[in-house]
Amino acid sequence: MKRLTYITPILIVLLLSLAIAQSRPYAKYNGDGETIGLFNLGRNGIDCRDRQAMSGTASGFRYRAIDTEVEYNFTLDMGRRRRFIGFRLDRDAIPQKDVENLLINNRRFRITVAGCLNGGVWNAEKITR
Repeated sequence: MKRLTYITPILIVLLLSLAIAQSRPYAKYNGDGETIGLFNLGRNGIDCRDRQAMSGTASGFRYRAIDTEVEYNFTLDMGRRRRFIGFRLDRDAIPQKDVENLLINNRRFRITVAGCLNGGVWNAEKITR
């Protein structure tokens, strides 16, 4: 019984630290150093009416700095339909070069976006190649 008393707080601390560690945005890379995914892009507190995974090619990439954040926008061309996708990151969250590496691809490869519809705008939560 005493073991359980000691183990329980340790497990709680470990689980909380894992949850906090995974909440920051991050990028993944392939063996050549190219960006293959951006994760945890969703902002806490955003009300999500609809979640959807969409696949297509990225075009019209643009960004703008807003105080301590950078706002990224692009168009996802899914053949007959297009979706305007956006997300915001702190300036130091993911290097801008890594975001550009994934989204400025001149239609060389398709990407998949897991997005959240909020106020008529699709907010990216995850982008993978």
